[in-house]
Amino acid sequence: MAINRHIIRDALDYAFHSADEELEILIECSSGESRIFEVHRESGDDIGMEFAPDKIRCCGNKCIFCFIDQLPQGLRPSLYIKDEDYRLSFLGGNFITLTSVTESDLKRIIRYHLSPLYVSVHTTNEELRKSMLGRKKIRPVLETLTDLAEAEIEIHAQIVLCPGYNDGDELERTISELETFRPFLKSVGIVPVGLSSHRAKLPILRSVDRDAAERTIASFGPARQRQFRLGKKDGFVYLADELFLMIGAQVPEVGYYDNYPQYENGIGMVRSLLDDFEECKQELSAISDRRLEMTFITGKLMMPVLNQIVIPEINNLAANIFIRVLPVGNRLLGDSITVSGLLSGNDIINSYAEQKVKSGLIILPPNCINTNGLLLDDHTPNSIAQRLRTAVSLGTYNIVETLVKAVEGIN
Repeated sequence: MAINRHIIRDALDYAFHSADEELEILIECSSGESRIFEVHRESGDDIGMEFAPDKIRCCGNKCIFCFIDQLPQGLRPSLYIKDEDYRLSFLGGNFITLTSVTESDLKRIIRYHLSPLYVSVHTTNEELRKSMLGRKKIRPVLETLTDLAEAEIEIHAQIVLCPGYNDGDELERTISELETFRPFLKSVGIVPVGLSSHRAKLPILRSVDRDAAERTIASFGPARQRQFRLGKKDGFVYLADELFLMIGAQVPEVGYYDNYPQYENGIGMVRSLLDDFEECKQELSAISDRRLEMTFITGKLMMPVLNQIVIPEINNLAANIFIRVLPVGNRLLGDSITVSGLLSGNDIINSYAEQKVKSGLIILPPNCINTNGLLLDDHTPNSIAQRLRTAVSLGTYNIVETLVKAVEGIN
């Protein structure tokens, strides 16, 4: 209930107030009786308490681009949870809008110095932001960012690019106003809106097509980033890998991404994968005498990268290993969804069966399962293996490591 007379509401309060060596802990027993324990411990020692998961603070926005609203019915309930929890932003890197943050919440963020936070900005035009987030009354984002920056809270921002809404001049305005918060606003990630085939009764949106991607790269790609770097330590604005891949362009070199501040947002994953492969590819000599046929499952977006860059190199270094790349179309969510992280088990099974592919091993992309080992439709690597009667392995972002483990595990 309390530590050193400070009320404990959640795990954050506990972490903040349990740091002292001398603790007075107020406990309420199941009987309703209250007891006080005095705890003396060495600095850094854990008290040994375990907590049930905190109740997630859910989102009250009705964003015109919300991907959760575009999911088909019948998936597991957890996929439909919209979180808007600053604690998860701090602890797990979840992007939040901060539209519902209260003065009390803000004081707590500043007092505990919850840094960094990940904030979905989308636009700094307040009227446009209200329209995009589906809220008539929200806390002004520039006001909130000002309070956080003055408290030296580091921020990573996200812009979901919606053509006709927050692109063009609006995007220029947003980036210009966000730049005033440097150095505490550390990065801005620009990612294209994802549109599934389940948008009945939702606002009409245009996808980011090739022309839109080219305009965005021309305005905020590597050339513009060099301007952001003048007198600064970082490139500030980073574009999603998807924008480069959809126009057939090479992703930028590693220097563009600094320390990959928005890696989990799909920014820099391809460059990291290619550089890791280049660094480790000589290790394929250890399995060059083994023979194995395998199929790499991927989304349509990554197929050219694998077929044009990675697979030819593997063929040169380990000729006995035959790799087939199988790009899986997304029937669950629609053809416009081309990333591997949103593939379902049924789509993988059907694509493999329809192509009449035969191989000794199927390699799944690492980002298609969650922390519980489940794909979107609750298939697992084991259930896919059983349906296809073929060994299935989950890959890693290091292709050489994936191949070595796969070959050694089969042979």
